[in-house]
Amino acid sequence: MNAIRTFRSKVMQLSILLTAITSLSMRSPYGKLTPDEELESRVLSLTSVVNIKYTDAVKDKVYHYVENHKKLSGILLGRSNMYFSLFEKVLKEKNLPEELKYLAVLESSLIPTNNSRAGASGIWQIMKPTAEILGLKVNNTIDERRDPVKSTYAAADYLQKLFNMYNDWTLALAAYNCGEGNVNKAIRKSGGSMDYWVIQKYLPGETKMYVPKFIAIKYMMNYYYLHEIVPIDVDQNLVFTATARVYEKVDLKQLAKLFDLDYDLVKQLNPAYTKNFIPKSENGDYYLTLPEAQLYSYLESRNAFDNIYFVSSETYPGDFFNPGREMNNVIALANSEPLFPESRREAERELPYLRRQRQRTKIDINKEQVNTITVKLGTGQSLADVARINGVDLASLVEENNYSDTNMPKNGDLIRIRVN
Repeated sequence: MNAIRTFRSKVMQLSILLTAITSLSMRSPYGKLTPDEELESRVLSLTSVVNIKYTDAVKDKVYHYVENHKKLSGILLGRSNMYFSLFEKVLKEKNLPEELKYLAVLESSLIPTNNSRAGASGIWQIMKPTAEILGLKVNNTIDERRDPVKSTYAAADYLQKLFNMYNDWTLALAAYNCGEGNVNKAIRKSGGSMDYWVIQKYLPGETKMYVPKFIAIKYMMNYYYLHEIVPIDVDQNLVFTATARVYEKVDLKQLAKLFDLDYDLVKQLNPAYTKNFIPKSENGDYYLTLPEAQLYSYLESRNAFDNIYFVSSETYPGDFFNPGREMNNVIALANSEPLFPESRREAERELPYLRRQRQRTKIDINKEQVNTITVKLGTGQSLADVARINGVDLASLVEENNYSDTNMPKNGDLIRIRVN
């Protein structure tokens, strides 16, 4: 109980600190800010590639998430642990803003089997004609719009195309929702303005609220702790997963039985396959996702570790097995020696436990404890993002780095994180 009280006290202290920091630039000459003024101050303080304004629509959407539907927000925060590391990997690889990950929350509430009335499907809600243009397969056995990996790459490519058209991320988001034709029409009706907030009134009704909703989701996911919103944890077998290419036909029901996994969980991890199997592929076109330990067992039985593609417990795992890679976001080694044993097989067996080891134990290397890791604050990232990615609470980040109202990190700054 003492530990719980200490934790709550730290969170309360951090809330007070961040509230003070974000309201400094808008402090009223009459004294204390009202709750609405504090909310406006925090919204306008968000770092974003989107043109953020605090309008009545933005305010309404923010209150929708942080006051009227706190349980929904807690669910969304929990689901983000299943997919955000994948989104961050792909967006980093494509050199796109990391905050575009919030678009998937807006589109599907992070449910890959969601279908819209208009026919869009998947986490990124891609229409079938667009899917075909982007190279996604949609047939009677597979719908790659529901494949978290492939659909994220497709959405990233489409977003890049839209940004290239407008050179403006706010307009790109609007076009993602209603299509380039509707955005171009709104631009013409406005007299040629390239400002979303100017052309907003000429856009379809849903798109008028699209950017305000995006801003509200970004706000909620960065400031949920100030509104007493508690993330609702999901099954850890859905969070600590790994993904590999498969060439043979895979019967998902048999696989679930073999590894003593609930079939519904296996289906949830592999939502692209509309039947109960993964089709055979000579080129390794399809992916299998399982909880980490089970996937490594599956690969070991086939001597197929080279097929591994993604490990969710690593922030940027696409090059996880690159021996020359610097492991900044896993554990910073004081002596710069490789973390893993020389034997690759031994290293692979260590992977399922790496994140748990990082979060829960002290690592002893050459009899010296490594107490902290160092990560860089990316563009559009907040301290809340860093805390979530690395499994620590915000209060510990403030304390470890001696942050204050006059000393807060900027994009590109290095942040120390205690790992023991």
